[in-house]
Amino acid sequence: MRRRLYSFVTALVYLCALLPAAFAASDSPTPPGWIPEKNYVVLPGDEVYQSENWAKVLSLRAEAEAGAQLPDAGAEVADTSAGMCYETGLLRLRYAQNAPDAAGAQRAYYSAYRAFSAAASNWKDQNGDQLDSVYYALSLWSNRAALLYDFDYSPYLAVSLDRNLTALGLTLADFYDAPYMDQVSDGDREKVAQAVHAYQNRVALYLDGHQLFAGYNVGGVTAAQPEIRNNRTMIPIRTLAEHLGADVEWVQETSQVVMTRAGVQVIMTLNQTTATVDGKAIQMDVAPYAADGRTLIPARYVAEFFDQSVTWDAENRRVDVQEDKTAVGDSNLEAWALPMGAILSSLNAGDPSWFGLYSRGLPVAGSGSGAYTTNDPPYKSCRRTLSDDWGIDSREALITTVCSMTLHGHNDSFQEAAGLVNGLSASGYQELLNESGEVDRYMWPQTKALSEKWGDRGILCWDLFRMSNLVQWGYEAGYLTYPEALALLEPAAVRLKEAFSSWDEAYENYLDGYNWWARNDMTGQSVWETSRGKRYLLLKESEATSALFNDALFSCAVLPVPGLSAASLSAALSA
Repeated sequence: MRRRLYSFVTALVYLCALLPAAFAASDSPTPPGWIPEKNYVVLPGDEVYQSENWAKVLSLRAEAEAGAQLPDAGAEVADTSAGMCYETGLLRLRYAQNAPDAAGAQRAYYSAYRAFSAAASNWKDQNGDQLDSVYYALSLWSNRAALLYDFDYSPYLAVSLDRNLTALGLTLADFYDAPYMDQVSDGDREKVAQAVHAYQNRVALYLDGHQLFAGYNVGGVTAAQPEIRNNRTMIPIRTLAEHLGADVEWVQETSQVVMTRAGVQVIMTLNQTTATVDGKAIQMDVAPYAADGRTLIPARYVAEFFDQSVTWDAENRRVDVQEDKTAVGDSNLEAWALPMGAILSSLNAGDPSWFGLYSRGLPVAGSGSGAYTTNDPPYKSCRRTLSDDWGIDSREALITTVCSMTLHGHNDSFQEAAGLVNGLSASGYQELLNESGEVDRYMWPQTKALSEKWGDRGILCWDLFRMSNLVQWGYEAGYLTYPEALALLEPAAVRLKEAFSSWDEAYENYLDGYNWWARNDMTGQSVWETSRGKRYLLLKESEATSALFNDALFSCAVLPVPGLSAASLSAALSA
């Protein structure tokens, strides 16, 4: 391996020998006395080799070998080029040896790290962001200085060091085979080796295309890292299951993990390859196990037991878990669900083009940025929304509410009020207004006007559209599977198609219904001038969401989920 590094350096020295005489102070640049030629890096064409600059380098080298210490800022080689930064870094390594105490040495090592890092960065800039062997060799010197300075070994050093060694075809032994690296303790070497090993064996877990959990990241090693065993990605108990919306319980007495999602119960037992899915035994090729106080379970089986698809990207060491939407066949119910729920999704800072309140794999808006490891995941937000706003805290309550309100929601109250006001004589109607409070005095005329405008349809869309939100939130909360969520919405989509002919018409009805329910005074005001009306128009005109509002749907049949219906889900609750 050392021969390869020697050949690499020799080739660079040869290239430098071909430089025009005007750019070199001698036939080729030579290393300082404290750096072996095999470790020395030559930067072809760099201005440090110009006569005046090189003479300064040689003078400073002589002073360093005579015992000079780290000078004040600006007293060394300037950092205008990669080569100048590199030579400055080498000088600082020697200054560290000349320092009178440990604090002085640390200061010099830190200065060397800064110089080598600048050298690598400047070289990349000088060469149009090209990451060639010179860049990696300079970066490797930065790694050495960082370790001598006692930088944390993980994660940045491990990431950079692994990249540099791989690019140069070197090993950790080659990394340490350089001046002053014998000062690194055996304990620190072991920590470096462990950090590099952890990085090389990192696993990134993605849910619906968004990074859910990184086993290793340059901001720090996570508290619980996934690992590979028997060619399976093993993850801490709650890492994936909870973000799919599963309730997770650890049963100490039986050493079992019990996960429940959308009515499906999965049980895994520590050190056993047999799992049960709703009481049915399933054989796995790897068993859950405990290590370093953690219990790890196989990601693939967790995902597949809950009807998710799983793929492994070996090159990027990445596991992708996604909803298996093929389970709904040719159903077009998602195409109905997304526009029906678009307003509330948008108002809740979600993306109307995602099925759910937010998107699995992303933190809830407003809770910060980054992976789920530091932010509140959507399943928790959806559960809170359902509980706080609807009193729904279970799968059973959700299915019951949707089945009931699809047929008998706020539109029943509107029709009752409309029937009352329409059944009055002119004098009776006037008497009603005279006896009404401030709000009712404008709500009764508004009810009468809406009844005349919409007839038997009433404020139907105000109910139907919210059913879309309920099933989407229920899916993300883990109360429903994806096929169940769509099947539960089918009756609402059918009623919508039968009663309306376009999204503009349906949304006008929805907006009228919302303002009636909110008891907003709409006298002399168009619903399109309200905040929700403007939001709908904005969504419809936006390039990102306009395709959702496809009026062609109203000319097509509502295609159900094969073998599943709202009626069957409701019936199953009482079975």
